[in-house]
Amino acid sequence: MKNITRVLIIGVIALALIAVIVVKSATAPKKRQLTTVPVNSLPVSDSLSGSLSESLISTEPTQTVQTKPQLSPTGSILATVNNTPITADYLQKMLQSLPDDYQRQFKNDLENLLEQLIIRELLYQQAKKQDFTRNLTAVTDSEEKKDQAIRNLLQKRAAQVTVSESEIKNFYQNRQAEMPGTTYDQVKEDIKNFLLQEKQNKAIDAYIESLKVNADIKRNDAWLQKQRAKRPPDPLAPALK
Repeated sequence: MKNITRVLIIGVIALALIAVIVVKSATAPKKRQLTTVPVNSLPVSDSLSGSLSESLISTEPTQTVQTKPQLSPTGSILATVNNTPITADYLQKMLQSLPDDYQRQFKNDLENLLEQLIIRELLYQQAKKQDFTRNLTAVTDSEEKKDQAIRNLLQKRAAQVTVSESEIKNFYQNRQAEMPGTTYDQVKEDIKNFLLQEKQNKAIDAYIESLKVNADIKRNDAWLQKQRAKRPPDPLAPALK
């Protein structure tokens, strides 16, 4: 019984980590506010004012040329997810917003952090498509809004997972030796919750993989090579050869 409860707790933690791909620190320094200048306060030279006015009142439709973000060798754009860029500045910003333990974990493995941000962006794009951002107007922080939208999306996906009575009974029969002195009715709900958590985790993993397969994801190979060169050698690598 204790083993099942312990594994159940681990499963709950695992799902929470999936739901919030990047955990923001509660003690992170307050973000600097951008200072904006009203458009009508900007000076316009006389030589430009005429052509500017004409363009504003022109009845001819203007064509907007959309340019795809380029992955430059300098690493300013580290990846694109369906043409949405993830920049080096954004990666560093997210790294600094993490709790100290996570910062130490990702400091020497920025490639892994980039992969987490790619998954996070994929999930957020899906959350927007499914209108999970509509009721988040009260959330002013853009990153908190993104996390909440992703959480709502994953909760909906998880709610579609069910566990049958036969699955619970099969688990009990196969693991009964690990639960001495307990009846099926005593552990039924614990087993159900454990199996549900396990199936939800697998369903979310499969969902994320399907998003990755169908997405247009590009990574900055030059930046990745630099990160791999900086990575400390694995002390177990020689023994595994």
